[in-house]
This record gives sequence, C-alpha cells and structure tokens, in this order.
Amino acid sequence: MWEISDPAVARLTYLEGLGFVTFLVESHRAFRLRILLTALRRDGSLAKAFQSTYGASLQELEGRWWGSLSDPVEPGTGTGKGT
Repeated sequence: MWEISDPAVARLTYLEGLGFVTFLVESHRAFRLRILLTALRRDGSLAKAFQSTYGASLQELEGRWWGSLSDPVEPGTGTGKGT
C-alpha cells in the first residue's frame, strides 16, 4: 500500500483486505491466520502457505469471498441464499 499515492484507492485497498481477512476468520477461525503467517515464513511462498493452511489456493479463497459478497449470508443460518 505504500506505493499507492491516491488516498481513496488506499482506503479501498485497505477495506478490501480487511474484508478478506474477516471472511477468513469467520469461515476458517482466527487461529489459522497465525498458521498462515508461520507457513509463509517457513515456505517463503504465499501460494504454498494458503494451500497448506486452508487447503485451497489464494485465488480460490478470494473467489469464495467475492462470491459471498454477492450471495449474502442469511441471518441465523451462516450460509448464503444460494448454498
């Protein structure tokens, strides 16, 4: 984000990141973030770290997150209307 000079783009980027991390915590529990960071340090690869921590690629998880935004969770069910 340090390379972003437009404050509006920086805010949007931050909010997208926050939304994705919130999705990871809500769908896979918070403790996995620590496991992800440990795997990243160990493997030196974000792709390997996501695969070993979540059993899915970063791209797959991002796709699920974006899909969850277009298919909101029904109150009390924990699932989207299309699931």
